[in-house]
Amino acid sequence: KHGVESYCFLTVKAPVLDQQGAIVGLSGVSIDITESERTEALLRESRLMLDAAIKSFDGHIYMKGPDRRYLFVSPKVEELFRRPAAQIIGRTDAELFSEEDANRFKELDDKVYTTRERYAGEEVFPDAQGQLRHFWSIKLLQCMREQQDCLIGFSTDITELKATEQALARSEARFRALFEDSTEALIVFSAGHVVDCNDAALKMLGLPGRSESRGLTLADFSPSTQPSGADSTLLAKDLLDVVRRTGRHRFEWMLRRRDNGVEVPAEITISAIELDCESAMLATVRDLSERKVYEEKIHKLAF
Repeated sequence: KHGVESYCFLTVKAPVLDQQGAIVGLSGVSIDITESERTEALLRESRLMLDAAIKSFDGHIYMKGPDRRYLFVSPKVEELFRRPAAQIIGRTDAELFSEEDANRFKELDDKVYTTRERYAGEEVFPDAQGQLRHFWSIKLLQCMREQQDCLIGFSTDITELKATEQALARSEARFRALFEDSTEALIVFSAGHVVDCNDAALKMLGLPGRSESRGLTLADFSPSTQPSGADSTLLAKDLLDVVRRTGRHRFEWMLRRRDNGVEVPAEITISAIELDCESAMLATVRDLSERKVYEEKIHKLAF
């Protein structure tokens, strides 16, 4: 308000002629278009920002009309389809892709138009090398003023994520097979509590089933004190802390069966593992009863 303010006018000027056709003056009409120019400048700036955001977005954005013809595609879609936008806009999937791919896309698009509900799910599309890529796609209808509704789609490439999930599933399957078939007692702990154990562990601990094992702690299937005189609960906590710090620890431990109270000397090896993306521990338990008998016999023979 204290400075100079600029205005923008649309001006039309014409000469004023006398009866002989000579210029005797000038007439002009000016219309103040300052606000409309400001509005257009803001629109241009918004479009530039939107274009920049779309170009930097690591995803695929497209729009289709009711006739399933493309109205807009982002640069990532051009890259995926291996065609410039000019060769995509105005065409249908049937004109661009194989019959199988086109029918699959049309089926999903028709579902969105029929139900008018948002769709979210997985789609598969071949890349430039013919390798199938997995996409997580969201499709929804957008109401356009004075126009028919159009379909807007957003797709994100999740191929690497799918490969990681499949590798993890294979790894878990191998772990589960080894876990179940092992003749050694195996126990999985999470936050110090049992979450799973195999049949060999159930047999050693005198438990009728896995449901009865879940939630127990190492101290729950141990006598109140260990042969060293240490309190089982406190000592178990200290030993698990060692595993958290070092990743692995081996120690001897006196167990007590849950069914008949018989004490079983054991060697326990606990390793830190990751289970369902959370920290956990895998304990391998070996019954030392026979070894203790042999050690006692050797001791007697020695003296």
